[in-house]
Amino acid sequence: MWSGLEYRGDRLGLGGGIFPAYKPTRNICFALACLASFGLKSLAEDGLARPSVMLVEENDTVVHTDRHYTQGLRITYMASEQPQDDAGCVAETGRWLPETGFEPEAVRWGVSLGQNIYTPSDTSTSALLENDRPYAGFLYTSFFIQRRTFLTGHLAQMDHWQAVVGVIGAASLAEEAQNTVHRMRNLPEAQGWRNQLKTEPGIALQYERCWQLSTGQARGWEAQVLPYAGASLGNVGTYGAAGGQVRAGWHIPGGFGVNTIDTIVPLSGGMPQDGSGHCFGFYFFGGVEGRAVGFNTFLDGNIFQDSHHVTKYPLVGDLKFGAAIPFKCAELVYTHTLRTKEYVGQPQTDSFGSVALRVNF
Repeated sequence: MWSGLEYRGDRLGLGGGIFPAYKPTRNICFALACLASFGLKSLAEDGLARPSVMLVEENDTVVHTDRHYTQGLRITYMASEQPQDDAGCVAETGRWLPETGFEPEAVRWGVSLGQNIYTPSDTSTSALLENDRPYAGFLYTSFFIQRRTFLTGHLAQMDHWQAVVGVIGAASLAEEAQNTVHRMRNLPEAQGWRNQLKTEPGIALQYERCWQLSTGQARGWEAQVLPYAGASLGNVGTYGAAGGQVRAGWHIPGGFGVNTIDTIVPLSGGMPQDGSGHCFGFYFFGGVEGRAVGFNTFLDGNIFQDSHHVTKYPLVGDLKFGAAIPFKCAELVYTHTLRTKEYVGQPQTDSFGSVALRVNF
């Protein structure tokens, strides 16, 4: 079904990180390709994305701070794509979703498990810091469905539907996770966790639409523009978001751009991965995202109980940049995020780094 569109599996990509780019020798390239391809399949046969696993770790220690959004960890499994006209249960579920103005060609599902940790600027005191961000943790799982198509030979589009369910408060194990790591690294423990948000469910329903406009390949070199817009409804996030990325490089793999943990679409969502046989590539990217925030329990406090809270800003912006090294069936990514102030009285803007590893099966 791809022949009329002149689809090339190495055209569409994602990622982000700052790593040295170099051209390996033939022997090194061959060895990396063999390692990355062990037990893995390309998608040259049917043009559909294969299963993948993604691990993302985010932390603010790259800028030598330990405050606000201080730690995030997420692992995501994405199943293989199925044709939308297939009789399978995933394709059938895709047909239940609302019509969004285009005929999808492929559908896939995925599931994530993650934990986010938030702290105030000063973690050395056990006193309640009323004008600083609350201590909070969120342990969650999410389930999503993606529908994807090519609109033209150089323009692709994807819809991402997601349900997030988890727990906020002591049951999120955020205190144990943070202070255990601090003890292992011989760092001071955070003293104020007794002031964290109370335990209650965390829920969100989310939707995002992404586009990818490609210049096409010229000896492996390519540039892409990747706009997106979406919304979230729930106590862990009620907001509208819009943004975009620009990336350029050599042998860019499949996907709709680089995403951090708190964006709706997970890393490498929605497009076939590199099936061209290239064992190495690199690219750089930069992007912005703006959010209009209606409710954020990690700033506004608990819904069902009285808790510590601060006055949030309704508009928040992110600047993201980085680079990535994709291999034949894997990708290593670094993203750096600069974030505007999120609440009234916040002394300075925040930043954090994100390292991600994706492996395709």
